[in-house]
Amino acid sequence: MHGEEGLPYATTVADDRVERVPQAAPACPVQTVHLGEEVSGGAR
Repeated sequence: MHGEEGLPYATTVADDRVERVPQAAPACPVQTVHLGEEVSGGAR
């Protein structure tokens, strides 16, 4: 995806936002937020 339709991707979370991630994960419409897992390389 390019331009406005693209979504930013960050593999780490800022310290001041760590507490909010567990709330955001279930709200992700495509379930791409994974907690407590180490993900490497390719898609699952």
